[in-house]
Amino acid sequence: PYSVYLDGFLFCRVRYSQLHDWNEQLRRVFGNCLPPFPPKYYLAMTTAMADERRNQLEQYLQNVTVDPN
Repeated sequence: PYSVYLDGFLFCRVRYSQLHDWNEQLRRVFGNCLPPFPPKYYLAMTTAMADERRNQLEQYLQNVTVDPN
């Protein structure tokens, strides 16, 4: 699971699938104006791949919350 922090405090712990489902719900409401969501890997991830996806999810969450729409 991923730990999501808000203003330096632990907000929640979520799995990739939960964030993916949330992204799908947002897309139904806001369309394709959202930033791209990190892709799912269908094979086992290496440590480097997991770190890259964590960084991509962090960027995604920061960009979604900054958008005034």
